[in-house]
Amino acid sequence: EELQKAAGENQLELGEYDRLLKYFGFFNPSYQSLVRRGRALAETRRRFRSASAPNCSNVDGAQARAFDLFMGLLEATVKLISMFGAPSDLSTEEVIMEIGQQCGGHHVHQRLFGRVIEAVQRMDHSKAEGFGLAQLLDCARELGKSGQMLAHKLERKWAQASLLDGVCSAIQGLLQRAAPSGWAAALKGLDTVIFALEYIGREDLDLAYEQFEAECRCQQQDAMLELLLCAKQIYCHPLAGSDPTSISPFDDIAEVILRNAPPLESRVVWRGALFEPEDWDRILAIAGAAAETMRERYNVLMLPHHTQMITLVMFAIRTCGARFAGVAGKRLPKTMLARIGTGEGKSMVIAMLAAFVALRGLRAHVVNDNRVLAQRDFRTNLPLFERLGIVASDDRSDLKSESVQVVYCTGDDVEKSCLESLIEGKVEELEAGLKQAVLIVDEVDGLIFDKGTVSNEVFEHHEYSGWVNNWLRQLDLNGRIERDWEDFRANGDCSMTIQREVEEAYRQIGSRTEGVDYVVRGDMPYMTDRKTGLIKEDAWSLWLEVLKRHRRDGAYNVQYKYVKAVLCRLQCFMSYACIFGLTGSLGQTSEMAYLQEHYEAVTFNAPYFLDTCRAEPMTTGRPVVGDRVVVKTENSEGSMNPARVGTVGLVGRIVEDHPRSKTYTLEFGDGRKLAYQEHWVAPGRFQGRHLPRQVGEAEPLSNRDAQEEAIVELAVQKSLQVPVLIVMKDSDSVQRLAASLRERLVESGLLPYVGAEETSVVELLHNPRDPFDFVHRVELATEPLPEHLFEPPVGTIIGDFDGKYVEALREDDVGLKKASSGSEEEFDNFEVGDAESPFQMLRAPRRKSAAPDRPQQQWRITVATAEGGRGHDYRVTDPAVDEHGGLMLILSWVPWSEREWIQFLGRTARQDHCGQYAVLLNGEEENVKAALAQRLPGESPVRCILRKGDQDTAQTLQGKGSEIKKGRLMHKFTSRYWTLHKVDRTSKNQDWEWKRLCENYLEQNTDQIQQTFCSVIVPPKALILGFAKINPETPTRPGLSEWVCRSCGTVNIFPSPGADQQMPTVRCGHCGVTSD
Repeated sequence: EELQKAAGENQLELGEYDRLLKYFGFFNPSYQSLVRRGRALAETRRRFRSASAPNCSNVDGAQARAFDLFMGLLEATVKLISMFGAPSDLSTEEVIMEIGQQCGGHHVHQRLFGRVIEAVQRMDHSKAEGFGLAQLLDCARELGKSGQMLAHKLERKWAQASLLDGVCSAIQGLLQRAAPSGWAAALKGLDTVIFALEYIGREDLDLAYEQFEAECRCQQQDAMLELLLCAKQIYCHPLAGSDPTSISPFDDIAEVILRNAPPLESRVVWRGALFEPEDWDRILAIAGAAAETMRERYNVLMLPHHTQMITLVMFAIRTCGARFAGVAGKRLPKTMLARIGTGEGKSMVIAMLAAFVALRGLRAHVVNDNRVLAQRDFRTNLPLFERLGIVASDDRSDLKSESVQVVYCTGDDVEKSCLESLIEGKVEELEAGLKQAVLIVDEVDGLIFDKGTVSNEVFEHHEYSGWVNNWLRQLDLNGRIERDWEDFRANGDCSMTIQREVEEAYRQIGSRTEGVDYVVRGDMPYMTDRKTGLIKEDAWSLWLEVLKRHRRDGAYNVQYKYVKAVLCRLQCFMSYACIFGLTGSLGQTSEMAYLQEHYEAVTFNAPYFLDTCRAEPMTTGRPVVGDRVVVKTENSEGSMNPARVGTVGLVGRIVEDHPRSKTYTLEFGDGRKLAYQEHWVAPGRFQGRHLPRQVGEAEPLSNRDAQEEAIVELAVQKSLQVPVLIVMKDSDSVQRLAASLRERLVESGLLPYVGAEETSVVELLHNPRDPFDFVHRVELATEPLPEHLFEPPVGTIIGDFDGKYVEALREDDVGLKKASSGSEEEFDNFEVGDAESPFQMLRAPRRKSAAPDRPQQQWRITVATAEGGRGHDYRVTDPAVDEHGGLMLILSWVPWSEREWIQFLGRTARQDHCGQYAVLLNGEEENVKAALAQRLPGESPVRCILRKGDQDTAQTLQGKGSEIKKGRLMHKFTSRYWTLHKVDRTSKNQDWEWKRLCENYLEQNTDQIQQTFCSVIVPPKALILGFAKINPETPTRPGLSEWVCRSCGTVNIFPSPGADQQMPTVRCGHCGVTSD
């Protein structure tokens, strides 16, 4: 009775109270406030019941049908309060109200959120740790986004009604698989599930092969065309038959696949590689396991799509020839690289390929340059490997293990494994073992190009470290190093060289800049790559060591290190039986030529998934020029054109309209232009991916100020309709532009009160101090601005109280205080004495902006460095964003590499969403001026800069051949040096000479490197391994002798014996035969 009296007309029914009273959380003050005030209950109940009543019968499950979803929410809420209490920063009213806004107004949203309510009602207290009202609200927010997108597709008939059932089933699977504390995170991937389910059954295998063939012909890759024809003999029928929707959720997917897939009757041969019928059985088993794994994860049928299967079969055929070089005149490529677009299931292709390699009796080493991503992919795909009985690991130590079939690791792990073998003198054993392994590289471009051709490994010399610390103390005290001539006579050039290095490093720390040369994490400076701005965690430099000591006021022991191992990355990689790379971009012409020359690589592009899906006609008005239409009929008896064969279901753009003849001329994505009768085409659902649309093609601006003004103007304008992402060159530019944006938003009146601009502009800087905060900011980037920015929350003080202007929101019966220039104006019954201090947070209802008709910023503006422009998924789920062109990407610079450029553009127009971008350049920048000086007629600034970058890259790569030869030689000598170092205990002089050679080898030719190593570092011995002379015509320097192998004729050089020593026995460095 007391509750009914307090709530008045907003009260619950007595039976409804009974449901809640069984939980002691009902008496929590936060919940009591909800049921006593009643307004939140009434509003939320109205939202739920207005939409749920006509659809209640569609809610799955007997328990969900037994009571209204609104009561289910109240019961779930009171249960969570009973288990964990009410959150301190959220009232129960606020949670209920926002859940009602997110999921109560549409039957699709209710259907999705009903799954969460059911899961909470079944929740076991012992397994619910970390899940409370705040997490329930997070689930509602995620489902609000997915529901909005799903309802949009269903209402416009773009998707079948069964899609809703599939999504509900997927939600149920996600909630069952994840711990409650991870539900909201699991639901973030629901848009990918919706995308996959929407297009299931629309794939066309013939169209997929047409697109693959077109890509191969475009690249003039005859070898890949041959391989594609072989794949076509193997994968010639969809895994699920002609109707994937006919498969029951309870069917054994592996059995369905075996039943639908035609058997392979005989082997398929490509350049000596033999793909046997048993290999096709392995492929089918892997596809079935992948589908079962996806069903276990999402509770829906998600088969590998055609582009994934064709790509897998092409790589699998090459794997079957891993131990062969090919046939006469047609060698098997050592390296195969495939471009697979972002979001196209590249990680799944890699996992299935690794599984095939393992089932074929080889080992697979899967490399991702980012350890976090490598570990994530391993955890994601481990159920697939376990289902197939494959032993997999993400431990670097397993790279040498023959019992571990698949290892996920980084490129650095491969190099360190190789380094360990070099140091142990077991490089031959390592390379022999790698002949039974395949290297699979994720984003191969970064590993091959961005890290260079060699890796120098440094080691500490403890004696030299003692010298350095002593000299640094002298510099601190006296400003100079006291020369010790006795020490110089004892240690020679070594001592003086290190002294000069210390003095130079001591001077350098004054010119090193934080944020450019280094960054500080946890009070420890780390070197950064000046080109990319990224942290080089393991990098060592003497100036960095001195800087660490300086920052700790001398309380740091400097380590003196120098290079004692040179690893050739190419040598490490080429030791594998073959190399497979999957990447978002294959790079520029010069880079692909480099790959072909040094890695024996061939490349192909896997078509985008949407480009292999046929379109569906739609009945709307008569199309006009510029419209996209789907082909319904390609030929008739009276009008035949062979060029039109195979175009049914394709989408083209009308470029010519001929009303008299009632025909259209269509232009397709591959450039073909064909004529069709007007009744042969119809407006159609888009087939093929959306390409990002460039907004204007402005010439470079006059200077930096003009550039940033144009960026601010465009970003502010676009933020009224869509999220905006701006990519700047460096951190200073990001912070400067973000300040200008906030200032403009306030000046233009697009924000309701001072302080809101901090939330409306997001900054993403490279090398974030908190990586989790960086990920959170990426997620915020495409979120609409929360309502409280437009309706200030209770108790908000607005403005600068100590200065000119303040507003403080308070309770209804107290009112609003407004002070300006020292004067006070009272509203309602406001009295100054009501507040204990000017800055007290006062309670009040929310008030809307004073000018509701003025346009306001709806979406955040994100300003990022290049790191924010590559690799991150900016999720767009609001259909209104697509209707206004999609996420707006603004680029303030064009990178030198087309790979980077493609990465930038890949942030927008993802999956089946629209996208737009603009390029606003600073004409004063040196690279812009240099590129435009060579601009061709009719060439855009972007194309001009990318072409110039390709030319510069070609020049840079021209010298890599010589560098690689020297690097491979030093790689070999590193193994010889460490064998001497371990076995014979090299002298200090030998170590110093090796240090000098490692530092200066690039300045010498290969003959000089070989003879220097042989004469200075290798001591005379009774039995010595000769060095196969690189160029027999090069004169042999004094101190070295020659011996010609009687077996193979190789000229070997070795250290000459002393006057009192006998001629040593020499083992040929080529064939191993000895001179005795």
